[in-house]
Amino acid sequence: MNGSMTALRARIDDFWQQRSAQERRTLLLAAVAVVLMLGYQFVWTPIQQAAQRESARLAAAQDLAQFSARARGVLSRATPVAAPQSGTNLPPMLWVEQAARKMGIQDALIQRQPDGDDRVQLKFAAVPFETLVQWLMQAHAAGLSVLRADITPQNGDAAHPAGRVDASLVLSRANES
Repeated sequence: MNGSMTALRARIDDFWQQRSAQERRTLLLAAVAVVLMLGYQFVWTPIQQAAQRESARLAAAQDLAQFSARARGVLSRATPVAAPQSGTNLPPMLWVEQAARKMGIQDALIQRQPDGDDRVQLKFAAVPFETLVQWLMQAHAAGLSVLRADITPQNGDAAHPAGRVDASLVLSRANES
């Protein structure tokens, strides 16, 4: 192995000595350019990409923090809800339809799916967050409980003003767990 390295080094030295001064300068400049390009590709580019990913994560965390602060404000202004009324005999699906119409969010309720007699799965799109919270408080007062809630804030733009959310919910009668 050592002999092959010595032979390789001798061949490189011979090659180098056979070049003119101008060729040696050109080869040195080319070697420096290759080292710089490799450094950019394998060092700088991954650092930039990692910084961009972290910047995007920070922006998402800040958006979530702002959404949470708005949600805390809405919940703190909300009126207390009375204890659930055990006498509500409406099936959850029927109550959902009537309450959504009454609150004016029937158009935002894009999917309704009964899950047995006492459960219903719902999807809302671009529903005002405050209205959704009030609607959920009414559901609680009517004896319904939220088994699952996935609420995603929408980015405010011209088509969807700020303060709107997409939500997937599963409601059931409060006595069911």
